[in-house]
Amino acid sequence: QHKPGPYQTQAAIAALHCEALTAEQTDWAQIAALYEILEKQLPSPVVTINRAVAMGEAGDIDTALVLLRSVDADKSMQSYTPYLLAMSRLLHLSGDAQGAANHMQEAISLTKNSEERSFMEGELARLYDISLAISMKLLHEQGLTCRARLDSCVCPQHLPTHTHQDHAPHA
Repeated sequence: QHKPGPYQTQAAIAALHCEALTAEQTDWAQIAALYEILEKQLPSPVVTINRAVAMGEAGDIDTALVLLRSVDADKSMQSYTPYLLAMSRLLHLSGDAQGAANHMQEAISLTKNSEERSFMEGELARLYDISLAISMKLLHEQGLTCRARLDSCVCPQHLPTHTHQDHAPHA
């Protein structure tokens, strides 16, 4: 019997992506399983990166980070934009918004494509907003004063209508 080769595995991955209308509807567990097969058929850091992202999106974030960090041993990955973006995404999924932002900044510094840079800058702004909101929420919970310089407050208590320049915790 003829066993499927790397082209058939890649086609199956592409088909799963095409079937989903949104990223949330994507069968990430099946894609991760297919990348595991592809990794045996065609071993490369790129396949490992893609497998790690699929695993993270499927909810196995800790294992995905370990797998992605295994690629980190190859120092050329430190300047490989897809690796940095994958690390940013997995760190974001793990709740490490600052680590995610650091890797996104590094990816931005390496890209020469203005469209890619614009997209990544938007993602970076979103990561900073998330990180700031978490920090402000923690300050509020501890009864501490936060001094944010924002166009609008991102504290969960104030979303979506409260705006100001400075604010103190609420009683």
